[in-house]
Amino acid sequence: MRSPKRMVATLLAFAMLSVGGVATAAPANAAVAYCNSININDSAFARPAYNSVSLNCYMHQYKQSGSGVRRLQEALTFCYRQDIAWDGVFGPATAAALANAQRAEGIPADGKYGPQTRDSMRWNLFNGNVSYCPS
Repeated sequence: MRSPKRMVATLLAFAMLSVGGVATAAPANAAVAYCNSININDSAFARPAYNSVSLNCYMHQYKQSGSGVRRLQEALTFCYRQDIAWDGVFGPATAAALANAQRAEGIPADGKYGPQTRDSMRWNLFNGNVSYCPS
């Protein structure tokens, strides 16, 4: 006779397969929403965020505007010497500048902002009226 634990495990496996498989969770670093704000609690770096809370957000060309995009544009200007406007609109110039930064960091250069880019980028710090990029 099978043990009760083994029987329960078998029944659970059968139930999951009969309803279409096993549900899986998204990776912990998966981007969940557009960056529509900045996270000022993220030390002095103030990186783009979703609703000023979650850093797990994304941006890409023609899909985003606001303070999160502007913050990205500032970092691209100060830390990667990209000559782009700080207009808060993720357009072709921002996408191209971001792709340049991605190449500089050795990650896929797709011109889209997400968790891998966020974690690989250098972010400028603010000290009074001066902004600089730590090396």
